Amino acid sequence: MLPYFTQKFGNAASLHAVGDTATAALEEARARVAAFFGAKPGEIVFTGGATEASNLGIVGYALRTGARATTSSSARPSTSRSSTSPSTWSATVFA
Repeated sequence: MLPYFTQKFGNAASLHAVGDTATAALEEARARVAAFFGAKPGEIVFTGGATEASNLGIVGYALRTGARATTSSSARPSTSRSSTSPSTWSATVFA
């Protein structure tokens, strides 16, 4: 990772050569993590932080199963809000 903190500052979402380099590095990392866990690369999702990861898990599970998402009062405020408005949730499932 060090080169991507010190020399290669590409955004994988960008549509230029530097972005393409970042995309290739991200996909290689995804494949390596998937191989380590015995998963498919498409099953690996990198997030920007804990709140995003928590919400992805809570809301994703609820949308997939139809379960009601419930969190405890000790949850982070940003995470507990994910259980308050299921009517605003939407999902796109890619096969």
